[in-house]
Order: sequence, then C-alpha cells, then structure tokens
Amino acid sequence: MPKLSYRNKITIYQERKQGNTINNIFKKCGIRKDIIKYLIRLIDKYRYDILKTSKNSKYIT
Repeated sequence: MPKLSYRNKITIYQERKQGNTINNIFKKCGIRKDIIKYLIRLIDKYRYDILKTSKNSKYIT
C-alpha cells in the first residue's frame, strides 16, 4: 500500500463525493477498501483539518 499524500487523500474524498464507488477508487488507487471508508468517515467528521500532519514534537524531559 503506498503512502498517501495530502493531495491524494483530498482527491480520493472528492471522487467519492462525486459519486464514484469505493470499488472504482480501490481499483484506481490500489488502496484497501476499509482504508478508503475510514478516510471518508474521518474527513466527514473532522473536515480537511484532520489530514494535515504536524511535525514531530520535541518532548521536554
């Protein structure tokens, strides 16, 4: 499974909202169906903010 970039995740979400089936997205991207469903649910709940990852935090000990 390839690692998805921010742009790829947005593209997958937009294709699903345009009416493409999860099977079509699966065949096109090569990503497991359960991962696609999970990604769609996350974006629906938290919007695109959930996709932005921050840099590793330095913890003070």
